[in-house]
Amino acid sequence: MPDTLSTFGTLQTVEFPSGGPGLANDATPRAPLGVTVRYNGNLYRYVKFDDGAGHVASAAGKVAYWKSLDPANGIFTVTCEVSSAIASGVNMCAGVFGTTVTNGYYTWIQISGVAPNTVCAASVAAGDKLKYGSNGAFSRAAAGTAAADEVFGIALTAVDPTYYRGNVLLMNMDW
Repeated sequence: MPDTLSTFGTLQTVEFPSGGPGLANDATPRAPLGVTVRYNGNLYRYVKFDDGAGHVASAAGKVAYWKSLDPANGIFTVTCEVSSAIASGVNMCAGVFGTTVTNGYYTWIQISGVAPNTVCAASVAAGDKLKYGSNGAFSRAAAGTAAADEVFGIALTAVDPTYYRGNVLLMNMDW
């Protein structure tokens, strides 16, 4: 049986589509930005999507990078474009998208738990440590080697070479 909806950091009510928080594509906010919820054993954060200067679209399974982050002022904006991320070239992964999100809209990104069909580099094998990579994808540090960058997940499966997707155990990206 799935666990119940719980919010952290706010007393306000949150709203998401049937089928789970990862399916939200909200034109107007339906929850306070930055709030987190636990749903079916996974943790999600409510954010605003910006496609960046290069207009890189989001999609289910793509990695979200922080574009603007100022919790004290309620700013939690993510992008799929690495060059538009805060401190480009630095590990600024925010989570993983559960659906395609319209530019300027709001959604829940998964920040912890098992994320199926996550976009990864073609070379990812089960057990690899995952770090930020190209637009919307994780890159790898091979299992058994030291990661030079911050690790955001562990590959649970090898990547499907046709679709560049695999199942990933996301480390808790809730700071």
